[in-house]
Amino acid sequence: MAIVNGKKEKIFGIDHDPEDRLKMTSDKEGYPVATRDGKHITATDFVDATQENVERLNRGKKPSPIRLFSGFGPGTLKKPYE
Repeated sequence: MAIVNGKKEKIFGIDHDPEDRLKMTSDKEGYPVATRDGKHITATDFVDATQENVERLNRGKKPSPIRLFSGFGPGTLKKPYE
């Protein structure tokens, strides 16, 4: 699943976060501190990211999608006036 308090967690023996992008620790008061790719997120976002990973695995895809945008270059768009 993710790294929680320094320990790798798995649900039913399945690693839902093989790249260890999600981490959850506790602060001094015991409140959860969640991070994704080193950036702070809310606990709700942590749960949502875990759910997305599980759904992607159920569809047979990698848990962490690679989002690429190649952009638009010259000649890729037709102008309506041409």
